[in-house]
Amino acid sequence: MEINLIQAYSRGQLSDRERAQVARLRKSRPDLRLLFDLIDACRRLASPKTGRVAPISRQQAELLFIRLLSFNIRRRHAAAFLAQLGDASFLALLQPLLVTATTPATEVDEPGVRIRSDAEIYHSLIAQLDAAPARRISGFSPFFIDYARRLRKPVIIALSAIACAAILVMRSAGHPLYIKYFETGQPVMFDSSAGSAALRSSPAKDGGERDEIGADFKLALASYVDGRYREALAQFVRIEKSASLSQWSPAVSNDFYLYYGLTHLQLAGRRGRKAHVDEAIRCLSLCAEDERQERREAALFFLALAHSMRGDEQSAARSLRAIQPQSIYFEDAQKLEH
Repeated sequence: MEINLIQAYSRGQLSDRERAQVARLRKSRPDLRLLFDLIDACRRLASPKTGRVAPISRQQAELLFIRLLSFNIRRRHAAAFLAQLGDASFLALLQPLLVTATTPATEVDEPGVRIRSDAEIYHSLIAQLDAAPARRISGFSPFFIDYARRLRKPVIIALSAIACAAILVMRSAGHPLYIKYFETGQPVMFDSSAGSAALRSSPAKDGGERDEIGADFKLALASYVDGRYREALAQFVRIEKSASLSQWSPAVSNDFYLYYGLTHLQLAGRRGRKAHVDEAIRCLSLCAEDERQERREAALFFLALAHSMRGDEQSAARSLRAIQPQSIYFEDAQKLEH
């Protein structure tokens, strides 16, 4: 890639010769045209930061790329993208993503491997690209100003202290296995879907068709992997209400409901908010008969955990009976059962 030219473009420091070079590359290189368009969109929202930036992983690079291609570029993502462009290693990670995003859906990147699904996903996101600046939030609302004034009163201070103490006491409770799996600071993932692979279509097996993940599911997974569970939940809800879910293979549908259920469990919290626990049970029940043993046992274990959080130990025990001794969940399943 033309690293120096790209970095100069991101800073808005091009000479006349370099501007002409950019114009030629826009016509001859679709991947660079997309990159320049993304830089333009990000510069409308944020200014490139100066100084050294910490390198990011391949997974983080793809997450950032997906978010930029979505319909709403946020200021922090725009700033992060412009800052990372100063790092040659980031551009190396970005190049194959740009190529895939601008490759015709009928082409392949190597014999026997279809890139159609990922290309279609990126194309769909590009079609939604909207570089309009996000609304700025300036100052505090009258409600917060009024509340801040009230905080000066001794009675309000005392009540606030009592409320804080009550919150701390409530947070100290919680199911020990819930704390183990959902308060680690990392989302629950699975070996075959870990990292950026969770954002891609499943590879073809035995010469068969790939399981293709839709753009909307890919964005929901990106939010989930990024720890933005409320955003992921809103996306899962929209997908379930749409017609796209019926077009997916059983494997992709089961993955959808597994991550949908885990999102509800993430949001249930230690105290097990009933609405989220109930929805987790509904979603995990829908994928508890997955033909893939690892997925099936994961769904059954977290389904049992949700039943246990609701106080339904009988239903929890029924889910746990199908977990085999060789399962990674077997030891914790025994703790949950007893």
